[in-house]
Amino acid sequence: MQHRGITRRAFLKFAGAALTLAGLPPQRLIAATSGPGELDTGAEWKLGRAIFGVAVRAAPSWNAPTTFWVRADEVVTILASVLGEHPQSHNNVWYLIPGGYTHSAWIQPMRHYGPQPVVRDLPAWGFWGQIGRPFTSARAAPHETAKENYRLYYGTVHRVIDRVDDPAGGSWYQVYDELPPPTTHWVRAHHVRRLTEWDFRPISPHVPLEQKRIEIDRRGQTVICYEDEQPVFFTRCASGSIFHYEDGTSEDFTTPEGRHALLLKQPSRHMQGGAADDPSGFDLPGVPWNLFFTYSGIAIHGTFWHNDYGITRSHGCVNVSPEAAQWLYRWTYPVAPYEDDFVRSDASIGTPIIVF
Repeated sequence: MQHRGITRRAFLKFAGAALTLAGLPPQRLIAATSGPGELDTGAEWKLGRAIFGVAVRAAPSWNAPTTFWVRADEVVTILASVLGEHPQSHNNVWYLIPGGYTHSAWIQPMRHYGPQPVVRDLPAWGFWGQIGRPFTSARAAPHETAKENYRLYYGTVHRVIDRVDDPAGGSWYQVYDELPPPTTHWVRAHHVRRLTEWDFRPISPHVPLEQKRIEIDRRGQTVICYEDEQPVFFTRCASGSIFHYEDGTSEDFTTPEGRHALLLKQPSRHMQGGAADDPSGFDLPGVPWNLFFTYSGIAIHGTFWHNDYGITRSHGCVNVSPEAAQWLYRWTYPVAPYEDDFVRSDASIGTPIIVF
């Protein structure tokens, strides 16, 4: 069923449900994330980055006239989320922005963080940092004219290992990149929000391993966490898909079904696959909050290259929002200490993950 706009009565119904969930204790929260499928009326979510060039329309409908286009990486103000019409019925969420409506699939919602304080005395190990602006340049040297190696996007996580000042007095962080061969990049320090041990603190650590599990429903495209048969967390996802190519061939990247267990946790992972000219290739530094559950590299992780959950679209992994991925990272076993690039596990100590 597709909705034609949203009535005041329907809006109040959705808002009331969100408030009910928000009133639960933090460790028992069933998450109403900012992803498509839920209305988010919180004041924190005010900005959106256009992941690709997107059309802005006169009404929240695919058939409404286009009023103008927003270019890739352009930032818009999100005034509200509404339900509208779209050919893909899994996602009928549109964002109201100044001048019209744009579909949510290719808008990354962001909290508004100002310039971040510079950490001048780094701990010996460094610290974890998260990009707190729409994007920043990862450069080969600590100055603005240096080659841009990558563009790092909001929500990505990186290990900061050093800091220097440029001749103009600007501070730069050196961030580690584990992709072989390991290298480093330089980013503007005030673009990076420092993560602390508080951001890694375990959720429900008193619940025994055997009473926790994650269920991933590929048909419904949902992730649900249980504690002793009680659902405590819910988010929509985008799992693996079958890729069809222009030459008539296809590849099966569907997420493998069955009973798995958490095998490896990483706060940050540079994911890369395919050749540079491969239309299905990808090169994604700083993928946040990774929970690997197969030896072939399938993981639940945060996603910044789309905002379209409820449909299959990945290379096998289970895409969720960065906020949902961080919750899962903190809730699952084994507990991951702050000063670790990764933590290995197995079926005896890793949270069960059931895919069906």
